[in-house]
Amino acid sequence: MNRLAATPNEAQARLLEVVYEGRDKAGGPRFQPIAQRHLPHAVGREADAWPIFQYVERVLFRKHGFDARELIAETPTVSLGIGSGRYGWVQAGRSAMTLQPEEKVRLTIAGMAQLPDASAEVDAFLQMLALLVEREQGLAPHPTEVQEAEVWSGEIRKRIEQRWVIGDDDNLTAFTHLMSHEPLIWLCQVTWAESGAWHVKPSPFIRRFAGVKTAVEYVDRLVDAIGVPAELPAPLYPSSLSLPEAIDYLNAVWRLTVGNGDALFRISRAEAAAKLALDCASVDELESRLSAFAGILSQLRLPGQQGHRKLVELREFLERRLDSDAAARTTVAVDDLRAVVALRVWRQHPGSGVDKAARDAAQRLGITLPSDDWGGAWQHLRMRSVTALSVIREEIESASPTV
Repeated sequence: MNRLAATPNEAQARLLEVVYEGRDKAGGPRFQPIAQRHLPHAVGREADAWPIFQYVERVLFRKHGFDARELIAETPTVSLGIGSGRYGWVQAGRSAMTLQPEEKVRLTIAGMAQLPDASAEVDAFLQMLALLVEREQGLAPHPTEVQEAEVWSGEIRKRIEQRWVIGDDDNLTAFTHLMSHEPLIWLCQVTWAESGAWHVKPSPFIRRFAGVKTAVEYVDRLVDAIGVPAELPAPLYPSSLSLPEAIDYLNAVWRLTVGNGDALFRISRAEAAAKLALDCASVDELESRLSAFAGILSQLRLPGQQGHRKLVELREFLERRLDSDAAARTTVAVDDLRAVVALRVWRQHPGSGVDKAARDAAQRLGITLPSDDWGGAWQHLRMRSVTALSVIREEIESASPTV
């Protein structure tokens, strides 16, 4: 099955939308239907018009409450059979976990094909692809001399303008940066002239796309031609020790910045921490892992307050001490941890009110209960918990020493 043809879930759809909205705001190429050529036409002029990661991360969280790093890491990809690397809906310069604020985040044609707002650019790309295929197939071979097919930018403009108003040459040039990130173009040669025009020498590889009419057909052919179907993406936090490590790291930062030498979570039993590193194969084992984690979360201490405090009190504590953006992130993170605790309560104290809270918690955390894969459910909950703890740690560390 071609994983790139799958329908995005809600979180993935929001990620794709935010990145493409950023392309528009960054001055990306805009195409207008030929029937509307008499209307004013906005023209994009930025050559590599894609938003930087800071924009994507902030807008995605503020508008939808999703973590950009996690979503970028989990979007479907295929391994490339030519060269190295991967091809998927989203393209960034490095792994999601090491993306820097200033680095670009791009969508491929496979990603843009999931967005109605990107249909004009996708169609323009398909028109250009058809022209390259025609030129390569029309090449007349010579018995003793190498012949080369080529397509000039003016010809590409003429083909696209059969359906779309392009605007000036800057708009067309910006469009070439989109096609330059598609693997099939890597095997072609693009040359720029001093006049600003450019031409493409299509590779024989391009003939594999003969007859392609839609983006779905294009992605299917691309995966068949150069892709090796990828295994399911590795968990963002693959180590079994990730959750204990996240707790320890947060405790260490808390001691130095907020707790006046005291940890946020008090771990009274080594057994509880050890259980967090174990996998599970049954609902009973999942209950045991949730109980261990909930036990640690219940031993929470806040500065100036006696005894164990509740997660909701941690949320309020952070809301009072962080700026609005940071507090918004920690609020979501703490509420994710509260949702994990709600699942533990559901397992130990079932009832109508508890059942509804558990259903809401499962929906929030993105799992289905009951599950036919309890080990997978625990792995997912562990990953979400690590993310939540990391967000809290990042924000209090960033705010230090004023928290």
